[in-house]
Amino acid sequence: MLENIEIPSKKGIYFSPKISLNAETGVCEILGESYIEKTWDFYNQILNWVTAYIEDKSKPIRFDIHLTYFNTSSSLCLLYLFQLLKKHQNAGGEIIINWYYNEDDSDSLMEGEDFM
Repeated sequence: MLENIEIPSKKGIYFSPKISLNAETGVCEILGESYIEKTWDFYNQILNWVTAYIEDKSKPIRFDIHLTYFNTSSSLCLLYLFQLLKKHQNAGGEIIINWYYNEDDSDSLMEGEDFM
């Protein structure tokens, strides 16, 4: 049985976002800043969880993304996540992605549009 994942945010020289992946509801959240030294090591656990979750195509999944900053390597991991979700959608799965940004942050808006 797939377990929930809760990872608190960490701030220091590098910043990692808060992660919440709920196996019962399919509601997932990435919150904060993502400026990580070993980005793939961090995001692999999320990608593996999503891969396991979407094996059951009858369950919807929702990602709420509240990132105030992310570096290039984090952007690549997010792109891979979104591609994984899109593949699931193309196979008949239900996905929702909510991209949250501050109204005065046009860069974050453009990033969200680029991912779309």
